[in-house]
Order: sequence, then C-alpha cells, then structure tokens
Amino acid sequence: MAMARSAMIFENFNEPDQGHLMQTMNNVIYQMRKSGAKEYMSGLSLFINSNTGEFSLLNAGHCPPALIRHSSATVELQMCKGLYFGFKADYQAQSLIGKLEPGDYLVLYTDSWVESVSKSGMAFGFARFEQALRNCCDDDLEIFANQMFATISKWEAERNDDMTLLLIRFGDKHGS
Repeated sequence: MAMARSAMIFENFNEPDQGHLMQTMNNVIYQMRKSGAKEYMSGLSLFINSNTGEFSLLNAGHCPPALIRHSSATVELQMCKGLYFGFKADYQAQSLIGKLEPGDYLVLYTDSWVESVSKSGMAFGFARFEQALRNCCDDDLEIFANQMFATISKWEAERNDDMTLLLIRFGDKHGS
C-alpha cells in the first residue's frame, strides 16, 4: 500500500488517466524489483459514470470482479486478470468495459475469499464464492456484507490473510 501511495503522490494527479496511473504504479514496483525487492502488488482502477452506469476497469493481477445482475439475479465473474504490477516494464493492464443497470452490483474482493481453506483442506474457491454472493445478496449492503463474512467464517479453519469485500450497487433509491 505504501508503494501505491508513493506512486500516486509522485504523479500528483487531479484527474488521472487510468492507463497512466496503472503504468506509473507498475513502473515504481518494477524499478523496486529490479533493485532486489521481492514484493509484488495487485491492483484495480475503476471508473464508474454515476449517471449512465458505464464503467471502465483495469486489472493488474487482482481477483476477477463479480457482477450481480438485478434483472436476472445472476452472478458473472468478469474474467479480466492482467499481470501483477512489476513483472514487465512494458506493462498493459487488462481492461473491462461494461454497463451497470439500476440495482446491479459490482463486487471487488481480495484473494483470501477464494483461497480460504476449510478444516478438511478444501479451498472455498470461485464456485462457492459465486454461490455465496447469490445466497447473501440483499438490498441492504450491510446485511449483504455481514452475511458474506458469516458464510466465510463458517467455512474457514483459520484466517491467515486480510479479507476485503467492496460492494458497489448502482442506481438504488438513494441515488447512484
């Protein structure tokens, strides 16, 4: 996280271009790795037009975002992976362009959700994660999040990694 902040401060941007931001992040981490650092970092850049629901997402090695369609109650993993920051100098983030309709959710999450292991040694995995999203989806974001965390807490033997879940709902009754 400190590396990411440093790159953004270095750029001193007001209205960043997604590609430029991601390239800058890559350059900083690439130079650190060339100097002997072993760390790498995943990341996402997401812009959503709050009026139209159109979004642009660039992915650098992060888990594929999940899209929950309100109209059909389907969960779609958006398979745009991209390389982690720092692996190549001529970096290109994988992009995803889409449109959210009113009531749709875009779900961003850390890898610990799908990598959590049960007492029997089984990973939670993407299929269980998708099913949990379907089962836990609620108009109240706090209830949705709490149900997701309760589901994973029942599954995992122990937590060895940070666990983050970002639920973005477009066009609800309180605005976008």
